Amino acid sequence: MLQNCGQCFKQALFCLARSRFLCDAVKGCVLLCFRKRGALLYSKDMTRLLCCAGAKTGVFRIPQSVTAINAVAFNGCVELTEVIIPENVPQIYSQTFENCVNLRIVHIPQSIQSIFGYAFDGCYSLEYIYYQGNWEQWNAMTVDESGNDAFYGAQVSYLGYSMNHDISWVLTEGGELTVSGGALLNPVPWDVDLYRDLVQHVVLMEGITVIGNKVFEGYSNITSLTLPESLTTIGDSAFAACSGLTEITIPAGVTVIGYDAFNSCSALTDIHVDPDNTTYSDISGVLFDAGKHELIKYPANHPGNSYTIPDGVTDITAGWHWYLEDFKMGDYGGASAFIDCARLTSIIIPSGVTKIGDAVFGGCENLTDIWIPITVTEIGGYAFADCPSLENIHYAGTLEQWKAVNVNKNGNDQLDSAVIYYGD
Repeated sequence: MLQNCGQCFKQALFCLARSRFLCDAVKGCVLLCFRKRGALLYSKDMTRLLCCAGAKTGVFRIPQSVTAINAVAFNGCVELTEVIIPENVPQIYSQTFENCVNLRIVHIPQSIQSIFGYAFDGCYSLEYIYYQGNWEQWNAMTVDESGNDAFYGAQVSYLGYSMNHDISWVLTEGGELTVSGGALLNPVPWDVDLYRDLVQHVVLMEGITVIGNKVFEGYSNITSLTLPESLTTIGDSAFAACSGLTEITIPAGVTVIGYDAFNSCSALTDIHVDPDNTTYSDISGVLFDAGKHELIKYPANHPGNSYTIPDGVTDITAGWHWYLEDFKMGDYGGASAFIDCARLTSIIIPSGVTKIGDAVFGGCENLTDIWIPITVTEIGGYAFADCPSLENIHYAGTLEQWKAVNVNKNGNDQLDSAVIYYGD
């Protein structure tokens, strides 16, 4: 019987995947060994979703009993627009949602540990991913980038099941946007194109717990921001390109500040952190982790032209870079600590820092002098890109030790033209 069921299983999947209907030859076996619910074929105990016959339209909530979804299960379901995956499903296999060309929203539970290559291949309409877990859990997930461009292009909102249904907002004639509710996620409940340029002051009321990815990105006229004590998460690029924002205070309960959260905030002078916060801290308006071992963000318009990184710091948050050798071209960006800090003319790095990562000082166009300790053994790509004023490198070690430093030459031409002063 088990052998026959195995054969039925193969035949059923073949018919459903290729023909999109159950042929008469195996219909009886399928009904015996499996369970059919509308266009869906499940295992007999409803724990495995085997295949969709292609007729699924609109929003589909996969039954809570399902703990596994077969590869290719929803392949070609062109009318599917939103899918809700239940808790206890651990993987999304290859081609599971391939060519679901109208799929716009995917709800992913915290139980998902890995997403295989081509799982969302051809999902050109995918815009929003609502993830039930937090930012750290999302980043711990293993995702094969192959064939998943659409997945990476979507906006991720954490704890997304709230769907903004409890959000209320008011925008006054004076440009003050007051928002109340729970998790503020994209898409926001107001018309962004209509109101973005009108917002000057943002007041988030008590009860707001999450500011989702890119929620206020590009709101260039925001000059002040009030965050509530209830806030726990600031998403990726949440305030990126808020070029009028001058100051921000992180409440005590915030445990996650996402990637690029304050990038391109050219007027930002200070990032303050509530002293009771156990995840982050600040020293004179510069953002660090709680133990002050990692310098996370130096505000682009922080007062002063010179900065000495405090003793005890061992890590400086890096960004990213890419370079195509064949074309001799590349680029850089990301959440690096000092990116585009045009006011800085000199920086002193303390002993203990071992790496100057990708794009760390990219765009520091007025930087003329930098002090590098003997503990630095690696300099990443584009670490000093667009630093045309860099003239002097003060290295604490010898010439031989400097030659031993692993320097990625991509985007670091200025290192070759600067004068290097050695300590011994």
